[in-house]
Amino acid sequence: MSETIILYPGCLVSYRFPEYEAAAKLLLQYLGYNVTSLPHALCCGSFLESSTPNWINYTAYNLALAAKMQSPLVTLCGGCTNAFKRVQHMLLAEPQLLGLVNARLARLNLKLEPVVPVQHLIQILLTRHKDLQEMVTRFLPFKVAPVYPCQVFRPGNIMNFDHPLRPSSLVQLITLTGATAQNYSQEYQCCGSSLYMVDPEMAFTMGKIKIESMIASGADLALTACGNCHLLLQRLQSRYHHGIPFPVIFLPQLIGLALGWSPSRMGIANPQLRRLLTNVI
Repeated sequence: MSETIILYPGCLVSYRFPEYEAAAKLLLQYLGYNVTSLPHALCCGSFLESSTPNWINYTAYNLALAAKMQSPLVTLCGGCTNAFKRVQHMLLAEPQLLGLVNARLARLNLKLEPVVPVQHLIQILLTRHKDLQEMVTRFLPFKVAPVYPCQVFRPGNIMNFDHPLRPSSLVQLITLTGATAQNYSQEYQCCGSSLYMVDPEMAFTMGKIKIESMIASGADLALTACGNCHLLLQRLQSRYHHGIPFPVIFLPQLIGLALGWSPSRMGIANPQLRRLLTNVI
């Protein structure tokens, strides 16, 4: 029997990048997982953290729904991943707070116990690295600049995945497609997306520096694994980068192409990216 996993795309991916969710679901199903969704899910709570202490109730509610389904959560967003893992860490460390949260959840016939396994898409794909290598039918000739979703790795003592400051997991997934993981000077720096809601000018400055660093390295395209990163580096790129648009692709889309799937099947509609793929696929 195939393992059931709950795919939690998060708010931003759901309403701005449904192609990311669709490509991830298709890839996970191809790997043999039974992919389901989280009924009646809410925002993970991360966007409310700076405005109310009650944000953890949103996170706990989603985790309690997953606990009731007795299946692990697979996330597509760095912020969601971070919120879920940090809240579980907080509640395990503070039994009194866990009691207060569960008192509220009881009104909905929910309880947050035991701990719910949470993995970002990068993590679950990395555990299937060997399987994916054997499935590749088309080697991609690109130089790909990895964009690491910071919050998937930091703080290291809570996230417990890869190196918090110099991760390498995306390099391993890029290279299995035949592509070259292109190093660049800003590889381990935040893209700036987390600042967009409070300081757009600073966010755009950071995005500009990162994009220009990729171009200077000779990369053909950037690879993202988070809706926030993709929003700043692809969707909002024209607001700060005024040269030739630099193509950006989601992680499951790149792997899907290496599996022999078409750009259309992967939901790739961006014209710059489609032009780059024309002579290869």
